[in-house]
Amino acid sequence: MKKKVKMILLIVIITTIGLITYSYFHIEGAEFKEVLQISETSEVIIKKYKLGDLGATDEQKVTLNSTQKEMLKSLFSESDFKRLLSSWVSYNDKDCYDIIITDNKQRIYIAISSIGGEYISSSSKFNGKHLRILNSQWKNKLDEIISLSNSMV
Repeated sequence: MKKKVKMILLIVIITTIGLITYSYFHIEGAEFKEVLQISETSEVIIKKYKLGDLGATDEQKVTLNSTQKEMLKSLFSESDFKRLLSSWVSYNDKDCYDIIITDNKQRIYIAISSIGGEYISSSSKFNGKHLRILNSQWKNKLDEIISLSNSMV
């Protein structure tokens, strides 16, 4: 009987540790509350640029309209991320995106940097650490949001 109780206790402890570890490393897009709380009065700017040997090139800057804001909110709510312990990351994608959300008094709610479809980071979230993007459509969706501005011009 004692062996059975010890075995059950061990299973409960291992399961609890596993769940705590998973919840620490797995981050839902809903944890970016500032993005999900974008309103009509919020100004949202996405800057896209390429990283090269000479720095940033091909910069493109768009201010989002209400449809694009909803698409961005949807992208975050549908995405998951994985916390990394490292302070630096290596990446292959040279396309970068900066998402800047300000309120009507021009205070920055949050600034998020994305390295293509590989990583995102925000200095005000998760100690500024990079998060691996677990949404394979991340980059395509950001490009789609940006392209709506280009087609409206």
